[in-house]
Amino acid sequence: MSKLSRNAAVAILVVIGVITASPIVTALNPSGITSLYNVAFEDDAVLLLVRHRQAMLGVLGAALVYGAFFDRLRMMVITAAMVSKLAFIGLCIATPDLTQGIQ
Repeated sequence: MSKLSRNAAVAILVVIGVITASPIVTALNPSGITSLYNVAFEDDAVLLLVRHRQAMLGVLGAALVYGAFFDRLRMMVITAAMVSKLAFIGLCIATPDLTQGIQ
């Protein structure tokens, strides 16, 4: 891999990692989740699960950024991110009546 290709791959993974990690902000600020997804959480347990999801996205995003700089971890982290995103897309397809915020 040329130096230019490697630098481009690193930059792309860093950008994707930062975007993936961005929901961590709402894990720390639960009121932001309601406005982000346009959903009201009447049960604290459900809100906790959504906040946990946001925290896990933060971890996955951090792993993508980390994997951008370490070749031997890169494919494992990319695979984990792809499986996670495909699972979410599959669940969205299988779930009718999603709010506009989730769509």
